[in-house]
Amino acid sequence: MALTKTTLAAAAKATDIILNITNTGAGFPAVGVITNPQQPMLVDNELMFIVQVPVAGQVLVRGRGSDGTP
Repeated sequence: MALTKTTLAAAAKATDIILNITNTGAGFPAVGVITNPQQPMLVDNELMFIVQVPVAGQVLVRGRGSDGTP
């Protein structure tokens, strides 16, 4: 599974696991699909894993700062 890169569309706290991002089109799971295995996503230098795309422009991640990323 390829690493998907994107940017935040709105500020997020370090504890947020639902993020508004600039793109959920190409390279992202379809809206409503629960991913298995979870898809890696890079926002700036932070690695996260996508659990679901609840609505266009938003992702649910399993946690923040995977693999020791900030």
